[in-house]
Amino acid sequence: MVCIKGYNPRFYSNCKDFMIYNKKLIKKVIGQKINKILWVWDKKSETWYKDFPVVLELDDGYFSLCADKYSDFSIGWNNIDFNRELSWSGNRDNELEWREYKTRNISNILDKTIDSVEILNFLPQFISDYRSYDKNEEMIVQKFGFLHGFGLTIEGQTMVIVNGLDDNNIVFFSGDFPHYYT
Repeated sequence: MVCIKGYNPRFYSNCKDFMIYNKKLIKKVIGQKINKILWVWDKKSETWYKDFPVVLELDDGYFSLCADKYSDFSIGWNNIDFNRELSWSGNRDNELEWREYKTRNISNILDKTIDSVEILNFLPQFISDYRSYDKNEEMIVQKFGFLHGFGLTIEGQTMVIVNGLDDNNIVFFSGDFPHYYT
């Protein structure tokens, strides 16, 4: 289990409950520029520690996204103190630290503005549905399913942060949100 002292995310498994508590935050990130992405790095294994939240540094603050189990997701705003000790399941032998996430596709979205946020709702029939929000739209009617992740459209590019069965995965696409994904 992820352990960041003072970090107490509220996880949701369905879009309806999620939106009751998070609609204002989703709308807040639209129109903001992504300065960098932070994620936890394991110095011993030299890999990203995907159990920890993905954090977007935006113009006005830090937007965190985190998957848990196979059906739960949490978002937060300025809810992580990056100076606090990191551990996984209380294991102090790990050598974990926050680092700026680097990948070959990251330059396509850095210093660019978030145009829209897609809420991914995974349906039991293995068909996903999404909810679109932008500056002019309200949420579409909910369907039964569980919260699977978020797609951010950023000036013609799309970054999707999804639940990878109890960890976080980041996927990049060129162009609009890939409806074949949903």
